Amino acid sequence: EDIRLIFLLYVFNSASSYLLIYKSSLLVASQQGYYQSLINSGTHIAKAVVQTILIIELKNFILFLIIEILFNVLNNIVVSYFADRCFYMIRKYPYESLSKDRIFGILKNVKALSIYRICGVMVGYVSNYTLVIQQIYTFTLQFFNAATASIGNLAASKDKHRQETVFETLFCYGALFFCIFAVVLFNVLNDFIVDIWLGKQYKISITIVALLCSDLYLKGLASIFGTFRNANGLFRQGQYRPIIMVVLNIVGAFILYKIIGIEGIFVALVASRLITQTWFDPLILYRHLFKTSYLSFLRNLIRWFLCLLISAALSWHINSFIQFDNGYKNFIIHGLISVVITILLAIIIFRKEGIIARLYQILHNSRN
Repeated sequence: EDIRLIFLLYVFNSASSYLLIYKSSLLVASQQGYYQSLINSGTHIAKAVVQTILIIELKNFILFLIIEILFNVLNNIVVSYFADRCFYMIRKYPYESLSKDRIFGILKNVKALSIYRICGVMVGYVSNYTLVIQQIYTFTLQFFNAATASIGNLAASKDKHRQETVFETLFCYGALFFCIFAVVLFNVLNDFIVDIWLGKQYKISITIVALLCSDLYLKGLASIFGTFRNANGLFRQGQYRPIIMVVLNIVGAFILYKIIGIEGIFVALVASRLITQTWFDPLILYRHLFKTSYLSFLRNLIRWFLCLLISAALSWHINSFIQFDNGYKNFIIHGLISVVITILLAIIIFRKEGIIARLYQILHNSRN
């Protein structure tokens, strides 16, 4: 097929995904986003079935892409229709318009948010590994995205103390979940890629695996910070932080690649997040939203990093003594050991705080 036509179809597919989708924000804001999820799931399943049949029977990639576009448009039309039915009252005011001040404020926020979005895009070098990690990240993120509308309602209430409590609770959940996933992937990703999926020729160094898993952990925490920042409209505060992060990433990758090779690219990726995003984004929340001390949170953040590093090192050391000839056994046993060690270490370090305290109490009661 003509590569130019394929490229244009991909571009059109990306553009068509925005058609009429603005009405879905009504469902999300009213905490009815599950309706949109059901519609999305239904159309995606139908699309996958149709595309699978076409690609097997006709072997036509152009038609495959056209079906992708048609189902995207169909999905958005259905969501838009459903939103119209749920919020029929908006049709009573078809000619209402925003004031110039409101429009100007929205444009400034969109500009700031666009900087965050554009600077967050990066193409992975080790695609097989990043594919698995990205799918894990997307899956885990669904649990926290479900809370976005509730956080938006909480932001509208202007109860800053309540927001701080919810933020710290959600951060504790997120740090635990992403810590577990990062440690497990660090221990089993090579088992999966090499022994189960692709073979030894696709194996990469454990150093790169560790850096990719560290980036997953940092990106997961940043998604929690971003949810609260976006819900409270803190777009302009720190809007140039993403630019600084990208510049540090690119310059650092160039320099470190010359010094230590391919690992330097991923060292630069993790370092740029640590130097900018990881500590600065929560600082914005505490300074401009909660208006309380940031130091207590910073101590917790450092302790979670220690939990990640110690869990990864300890589980890796133990797993190195437990090796089977069967790749599936290694994958399962190494994964279970990683989960248990991470949870136990988190309980030891945070046994007096939040959800970890409740886990500690459950274990303590069961022992008695």
